[in-house]
Amino acid sequence: YRVTPLVAGRPTPEPPIADASVADEPGVPDHERQARYFINGAGVGFSPFVAQRTARFPPRLGAYLYTAASLLTIIDWRERSLHLRWDADGGEEMRSVESIELALGGYEGGGMHVAPGADPTDGLFDAVLIDATSRWELVTFAWRIRSGDHLRSPQVTVRRTASLSVEVADGRGPVYLQAD
Repeated sequence: YRVTPLVAGRPTPEPPIADASVADEPGVPDHERQARYFINGAGVGFSPFVAQRTARFPPRLGAYLYTAASLLTIIDWRERSLHLRWDADGGEEMRSVESIELALGGYEGGGMHVAPGADPTDGLFDAVLIDATSRWELVTFAWRIRSGDHLRSPQVTVRRTASLSVEVADGRGPVYLQAD
């Protein structure tokens, strides 16, 4: 599987302030090497599947569209084991997570207060890591994340970082990225 580095930068008109791109890795064909630019935040793990499901829900759900899609996704979701490499000197770790949200701004996905302390001018991501947990706790996050209350859970940690590389460690296929 490919390694996907995520790098934060200072906000400027050009280039975009963050990118998620395929690393220069032997064996990856040129047509698969793409950069995905985003301004606000990106999620790995649970959130890309939720974002995909929101397209199947009626728009009349409004602000609760993401919450409804989250509840449905919980039914068949399983945490992922990932190898994480933080900044140049931030170290490496193996971690079983439900989701990793890299935020430059505090809000994502229709008003979810994912990273209340995020500052888009500091050049750093607020990496919100949701460690493997029960389905019941994931259900509570569907509501708690709207206010930022999810950060009070012992399963949630926030780490500030300039970059993060994510690599699949569980052999269950690729890990997907969703970006706002």
